[in-house]
Amino acid sequence: AVVDASGISENSVGTAADAAHLAALAMHDATIADIIAHPVDTVAGGRVIENSTTFHPELGVTGISRSYTDAAGVCFLFAATVKVDDKPFTFTGAFLRMPDWDTLQSALTALITDARASVHQITLVKKGASFATITSAWGDSAHAVADEAVTLTGWSSAKPHYAVRLKTVTAASKGHT
Repeated sequence: AVVDASGISENSVGTAADAAHLAALAMHDATIADIIAHPVDTVAGGRVIENSTTFHPELGVTGISRSYTDAAGVCFLFAATVKVDDKPFTFTGAFLRMPDWDTLQSALTALITDARASVHQITLVKKGASFATITSAWGDSAHAVADEAVTLTGWSSAKPHYAVRLKTVTAASKGHT
């Protein structure tokens, strides 16, 4: 529950999943992502602004928000990028209620190490996989098969779920198959 926009109120509470979702929304906004990507920026009038969210960019981490309150402890919202088959895989996350910055650093390093070892291409659907059997009113049937493989990048322990949606099947007009 958000009680105030600053997040300072002890009555403003949320989960790490809530905060990670906010991190994802921030990174999907081109303007915010661009601002966050620069550790130092010069604005109108020649003023230099330092991005205080930077935290271990050498690990591929882009800080989105770094904060501390007595009630919430050390909190860190971030995006991180690891290479999978020489292609970047970016994910967002949040650490909340960390007791100190050293503990956050250890947890973040462990997460990035795990991501580098565990994020892979996952095949959801193999080309030619049969998903449904369609039977006509007169009893003929045909299989609905995938015409191409479907993959995604994610943690190798992930159990992806998917649904099959078939378009309405109609008889072909004369002379068409």
